[in-house]
Amino acid sequence: MAHTDNDFGPSLPGVFDFTILFEQSILSLLPASIFILVAPLRTRTLVRRDTIVRWRKLFLAKQATIAVYSCLQLALVALWSLPSTPRTKTSIAEAVIGVVEAGAICALSWAEHYKSVRPSVLLNLYLLLSTLLDAAAARTFLTRPGLAAIGGVSLASLAVKAALLALEELPKELARRDKTTADEAAAGVVSRGVFWWLNPLLLVGAKTLLAADHVGPIEDKFDSAKLLRRLESVWDNDGKTGSWALMKCTFLAYKWQFLAGVLPRLLFTGFTFAQPFLINAVVDFVGAPGEQQTAQVAASLVGATVLVYIGIAVCSAAYRHMTYQLLTMYRGGLASLVFKKTLRLEASSVRDSAPVTLMSTDIESIVMSGDAIHDIWASFIEIPLAIYLLYRNVGIPSLFILIPAFCTSAAGALISPAMGPARVQWNKAIQERVGSVSTMLSQIKGVKMMGLTDLFYDSLQTLRIHELKLAVRFRWILVQLNWLAMASEDLTPVIVIVAAIFWTKADEGLTVAEAFTSLSIISIAETPLLNILISIVQLFGAIGCFSRLQAFLVMDERRDLREMAPSTASSTPSTAYRSSITLPPVDDAPKDADPASNIALAALEARARPSLDPSVPAVAIKSATFTVGENVKVLADISMVFPRGSVSMIVGRVGCGKSSLLKAIAGELSLARGRLVADVSSMAYCDQTPWLQNCSIRDNIAAQSPLDEAWLHTVIEACALDEDISMLPARDFTIVGSGGVALSGGQKQRVALARAVYSRRSVLLLDDVFSGLDSTTSRAVFQRVLGRDGLVRRWNATVIMATNHVNFLPAADHITVLGDRTTVRNQVRFDSVDPSEWGILESDTGSTTTVSGSDEAALEPAKVSQEAAVAPSPKTEADLSRQTGDLDCYRIYVRSLGTMVMVMLLVGSVLHTAMVKMPQVWLKLWTQRGTGSTDYAYMAGYIGFALASTTFGALNMGYYSLVGVPKSAIRLHDMLLRCVVRAPLHFFASTDSGITLNRFSQDMTLIDNALPMAFLNVTTLSLRALAETGLIASGASSVAAAIPVCFLALYLIQKYYLRTSRQLRLLDLEAKSPLYTQFAETLAGLPTIRAFGWAPAFRADNHRRLDASQRPFYTMFCVQRWLQVVLDLFVAGVALVLVALALRAGGGSSSSAAVGLAMVNLIGFNQTLAEAVDQWTRLETSLGAVARLKWFAGNTPDEDGPARHHRKHAPLPPAWPDRGAIALRNLVAAYRHVLGLI
Repeated sequence: MAHTDNDFGPSLPGVFDFTILFEQSILSLLPASIFILVAPLRTRTLVRRDTIVRWRKLFLAKQATIAVYSCLQLALVALWSLPSTPRTKTSIAEAVIGVVEAGAICALSWAEHYKSVRPSVLLNLYLLLSTLLDAAAARTFLTRPGLAAIGGVSLASLAVKAALLALEELPKELARRDKTTADEAAAGVVSRGVFWWLNPLLLVGAKTLLAADHVGPIEDKFDSAKLLRRLESVWDNDGKTGSWALMKCTFLAYKWQFLAGVLPRLLFTGFTFAQPFLINAVVDFVGAPGEQQTAQVAASLVGATVLVYIGIAVCSAAYRHMTYQLLTMYRGGLASLVFKKTLRLEASSVRDSAPVTLMSTDIESIVMSGDAIHDIWASFIEIPLAIYLLYRNVGIPSLFILIPAFCTSAAGALISPAMGPARVQWNKAIQERVGSVSTMLSQIKGVKMMGLTDLFYDSLQTLRIHELKLAVRFRWILVQLNWLAMASEDLTPVIVIVAAIFWTKADEGLTVAEAFTSLSIISIAETPLLNILISIVQLFGAIGCFSRLQAFLVMDERRDLREMAPSTASSTPSTAYRSSITLPPVDDAPKDADPASNIALAALEARARPSLDPSVPAVAIKSATFTVGENVKVLADISMVFPRGSVSMIVGRVGCGKSSLLKAIAGELSLARGRLVADVSSMAYCDQTPWLQNCSIRDNIAAQSPLDEAWLHTVIEACALDEDISMLPARDFTIVGSGGVALSGGQKQRVALARAVYSRRSVLLLDDVFSGLDSTTSRAVFQRVLGRDGLVRRWNATVIMATNHVNFLPAADHITVLGDRTTVRNQVRFDSVDPSEWGILESDTGSTTTVSGSDEAALEPAKVSQEAAVAPSPKTEADLSRQTGDLDCYRIYVRSLGTMVMVMLLVGSVLHTAMVKMPQVWLKLWTQRGTGSTDYAYMAGYIGFALASTTFGALNMGYYSLVGVPKSAIRLHDMLLRCVVRAPLHFFASTDSGITLNRFSQDMTLIDNALPMAFLNVTTLSLRALAETGLIASGASSVAAAIPVCFLALYLIQKYYLRTSRQLRLLDLEAKSPLYTQFAETLAGLPTIRAFGWAPAFRADNHRRLDASQRPFYTMFCVQRWLQVVLDLFVAGVALVLVALALRAGGGSSSSAAVGLAMVNLIGFNQTLAEAVDQWTRLETSLGAVARLKWFAGNTPDEDGPARHHRKHAPLPPAWPDRGAIALRNLVAAYRHVLGLI
């Protein structure tokens, strides 16, 4: 050991190494002491927890390894204590601390193993750090005379510590009790750092088709209910003033997740700015004389290369992972907040599908705009740092780096404010179009029956063209901002280098090392400069989306001003009789029986009922005036009392306010004056337009109530659904379709009535529920449900029914006649009114007491639709394309762009890529020749290539975005819309409207936004990667031989990655459909949901659907980080090979300028590769929208079928039709061509 080893150093004079005292003090004692202080605190916390791990084999292996490590530490104490061993003043203390450290490791390892599912973060981080530091110490001991034994024991201790780290990293899968634990949560520090925990999923995705079950649960911190509580607590306490209020609250709600990314982002900055120093050292070494090229310096440069590029890989992945965790939280919190707000709004204010658009467009746009959230603040640290480092090389011209950035930022600041309004207008147009599509889908049966499909087609396509015209304004702003970004990137190095050559370096010239070190600093500095400009674009885009969300969230909510009276009535019947109810017999009166006799019979039954006590009301209204919207009166001066257990009927002309009165009782209208008192807040409500969910008949009836099979069948029989259901192939498990499209109008009304009866609410609000039934069915249902011995009478329910059926009125306890939105006769009995007063109903009853045809006419379509729903679909080709892609999708998209657009795109991309790299090649030639002040030809070429790059890039993007993209979007929307409007009715009965609506919202959003940009980026990035590969290979001639191997490796990586990522993106899109379906159904059924008191249940269901959607959404981000780590490590390998070969060859086959050029391109090569593969994945996923469109066009039947091409239309007279008539001759028909004739 040298005598200077006992000095602090840190470097050892004359030797490329640290002193032993420095290594023992700083690299060993300091981290070990901190660990010994912190480990007991963590151990104490864990000991208080329950034991959750029972698997002992891994624990025994860990403890055995720790025991060996402890023995080696004791051996080091003994060796350092020998008199013959040379040592420093800290040697024995450091060895003793090592023994104490082993004890702390043993205790913490035991506690972490048995008390925590996740491997220890503290222990594993310490083991990883100390292993790296101990490696340096072991090397030092082995190179010092007299310390060979200590070096050997230290090396063995190092190996044992590395083995212990490997054991601690193993997940305790066999010991988990909680099967819902996320794989990420159970992974160790190293596994999480390099995303090793994703390998099983990637392997499954590469071998087979991924299903939703393959994507495991994600961490508990992404639970939607928890995210909502965090955001809501901040939002509710905010003044909500200012257009940035929601953005501020969203940031504050998840601020700790934001702060988690700060440290790795700072470390990433440090490793990134180490690259110029590395380049300078390597270029100087290569250009130095042979006697100065020592092996120790070469080895240190190789080691520094590995450290820098691995550090970049790990830190970049870490901070970006924290970013996307934050964005996942934003998505979960905002989506939950929008849905909760939807349930609180007045039904009339959310009829335009705004929440669906906010969810599918605005929130997704916010998430996509937030990926640079950590780069923004880091840019303000990196820019001054870059200027300082550049100043060391070129002097004052380093400040010129700000000139392009300042000019482009100022221009961007002037242009960007228009971006938010442009985006808002575009989103409003999308909302209008999607709302119109939703309206068409909800009314598709009537649209087709009335022959309005062509009208809807023209209207929707016109809305699409108008929407894309508004989008052009937004895209033009985007093109301008991208042109500014390209100008800043291309012109910055030119301005700085030219200024240095002709000013500060005019005398001595700019050396090769200075030139390429400066170029590397500028290349690094351009990233934060661009981040600032891009962040302006993203900020204003996000502000527009946040402002739309905020405008929605501050809308006035429904105010339920009903007063709740103390209730003694039970809202549900006793369970003792639920299964033993015997339905009353139905008098099968002939259809032509005298209605007067029916009325008389009902009157006799009504007189036999005991009188009810009006002093015990279920609902009481006193001098009430109800309004809707902007204080528009719908009912004025209403006073009435509905006793408990009574059957009250509301009658009157169409539009007199019958439905409004029921909605007022349900709390859906604003109470402007007076009082409304009810003994319960939740009531069974049947809207005039039946609201059904896209689920089975039994699930619609049972809804949110507990399932009782006997009671369910009793209710089905009472509502005369038993015969209908018996004819369906799946019985009561038959899916009713979106909006109940698989059922007839009468069937839907009876299912809605059955739901109300099944709920056993103490108050039933029935809005004209018999209007769609024939007289026989309506009479049967009325007697069984509302008659003297009907079901609702059994639990003394209060029934308030709006109707125009005169023959039901005698059974009412009270009758109220409405006229002109107020009462004409208020709560009278049938026998107390002169018959002439019922004339007010004559115009209504004549049209509502009978129905053309019976419900049986709709049974077969329902049967057919169910068969269509369960029919197996071809999977082979579709499944293969999920894994490997579909070339037809590329052809469809290219054809939609047009030949001219494609030719211009390819030519422009090649020219732009060539011009981007030419300035670097030109600078290489210039520096090799020697940079003098008279090299005006080189200067002109240098500036000219930069200007050409900016020009070609702007023209290429502008023509593609403003001409090609709108043309493609119009054609693809037309293709989708034609398929939908031509589809037969049974298609809509068997297909969830949410899926179809998703094609018009999510898929069209992909086609408008993600797909065109991904297509452009893949084209330009692929060309750039090829150019950079060639320039890197020029740095060392031996590297060129490895290019085929590198391309093969990249091909295998992307192929392996894309098989899984493509499927994950498709799963992400598919998981959004249930969310959109629920949003659409909730909007349609808001009055029903709130009347029944189902809002909490729907919120819980929304959380479940959102959580299911978050799994592929978040996992996709994680898989992207896996790719980033792999590509960064690949680039680290390329850098290692390049530097090693260049250093070994010296000035032989590698010139210093060529090495400098290669390493400058290496700085952005990993990012280029990562972005190329990522954009390729985005392209493949976005093409999923085209793939679904292709599949939809190929598998959706045409309602005219082959007849569309074979029909022969006779010439029509000019005045046709001169009269209305339908003539059927020799008609042959079937519900579908594959089914039998009817």
